[in-house]
Amino acid sequence: MQALLLNGSPRGAASNTLRLSRAFLQGTGWPFETFSLTENRIEPCRGCMACWRSGAPCTIADDFSAFVGQFRRADVLIASFPLYYFGLPAQLKALLDRTISLMEPYHGQTPEGGHCSFQTLRDPALRRKKLVVISSCGYTEAAPMYEALLAQLDRLCSGRNYTPLFFPQGELLPVEKLDGPRARRLQAFEAAGREYAETGTLSEQTLAGVQRPMVDPRVYEILARAQWRGGAERNKQP
Repeated sequence: MQALLLNGSPRGAASNTLRLSRAFLQGTGWPFETFSLTENRIEPCRGCMACWRSGAPCTIADDFSAFVGQFRRADVLIASFPLYYFGLPAQLKALLDRTISLMEPYHGQTPEGGHCSFQTLRDPALRRKKLVVISSCGYTEAAPMYEALLAQLDRLCSGRNYTPLFFPQGELLPVEKLDGPRARRLQAFEAAGREYAETGTLSEQTLAGVQRPMVDPRVYEILARAQWRGGAERNKQP
């Protein structure tokens, strides 16, 4: 199996979510390539629909074609990104919009077989790819914060035909005093990667383990307040 790690974090290599995704990939043991949005230029979709009219690749001259090439070589896409305002970071949303050029055109057709998506990928080989979504957020709990994003992904993927792993309290990952909890969470993601490589899915128990908060919500509130106070003081310095 070959994987493509899509780093959709505006922080690039400093992404907290990227640490979780790398632990997951280490567990799989798969070779992988990386496509980072901070190192590549992706222009927004212009809505020209030339891709649908001609069936040709997107006409915008940027690095989207390089992403498509890596995507075609991979068996599994690992999308790694932080939750931004209950959705995707803008850079990743731009890339997602551009993938409309890979889809069959919409001509008023209605969904069939109970699917919630009106379109499918043109290339049958791309339809066989697997998708794992790994995202962290700064909230105490993950589940209620990802409802809007899950609804969008379900629509795009014709249902829950992907594996989501959502991690709360992500801003605690770099905190030095939390070496123990951080190590346990990274180990949980690595174990999840091994299970996914072996079975192609994740058990409810495994999902609960990787999505468990690092600290008690009351402790997290104290740490979050201290972090924001520290940041405010640093911003005052010339």
